[in-house]
Amino acid sequence: MKWKALFADIDGTLAEKGEILGPETKKQLTKLHEKGVKIGLATGRPMDRRILEKAGKWDLPFAFDAVIGLNGGDLWIRGEEETQHMNMLSTDSVKKIMKLLEGEDVNAIIYRDGYDDVICTRMDQFIEGSMLRNSSLARKVVPEEMWAEPAGKVEVQYPADQQERILKLLKDNPDPAWITVGTFPGAVEFMDPAVSKGSALRLYAEQTGIPLSDILAFGDMDNDITMLQEAGLGICLANGSAPTKAAADTVTDFVCAEDGVGRHLQKMEQDGEFD
Repeated sequence: MKWKALFADIDGTLAEKGEILGPETKKQLTKLHEKGVKIGLATGRPMDRRILEKAGKWDLPFAFDAVIGLNGGDLWIRGEEETQHMNMLSTDSVKKIMKLLEGEDVNAIIYRDGYDDVICTRMDQFIEGSMLRNSSLARKVVPEEMWAEPAGKVEVQYPADQQERILKLLKDNPDPAWITVGTFPGAVEFMDPAVSKGSALRLYAEQTGIPLSDILAFGDMDNDITMLQEAGLGICLANGSAPTKAAADTVTDFVCAEDGVGRHLQKMEQDGEFD
């Protein structure tokens, strides 16, 4: 079989935020893993034990083989002792980001140690929801603590009605020290320009010897674009953003809530792609 590995985003791709895996997705991933295909997650979330525990929570009969976390700032490969942390924002860059956002109706969030130490500028519904979903340990801090250490990313949450204002602020204040990527409406993430899911996928391919051309990738939002472009076949969910659909090789017939990944894999199986 041509395909040697499959990577998929979590929220909006494999499952709706906080939800379980669809039955067809579970079935198809299990069948592929039994055929020797490596199954990995690619997420904006930090890599920690909670990500690996999703296999059990989703009742999958296998453990994940790899995880791309923090939109490509983290890479974990089964068999390796440590998670690789790459291209973190400097303390000066984090300070500049915080100063840029000063006075705006936003919550800035940094993952110091995965979900075991999350610092933020305010406790709000998003943080409280994350604490429930992910058993996060979050704390509100003064702005100066936000830039006390380098950060894998600065995640910024804001009310949906502030979307146009925040995007204009970012467009009017570009900086070579960072890039910004939208992850879902009402959220944007600041990262080092060298960070992307695509660059982490390239590193995974180099370190495992699996050619990029033999990797399938699923995603739905702008932070998935580079991964879909690097993979041998990049697939966007029907609920994905317009730029992500345009960058993908193909788009699923069904949205995430309709078991989009699993039904697309089922179609590929029926077409003989996995023989």
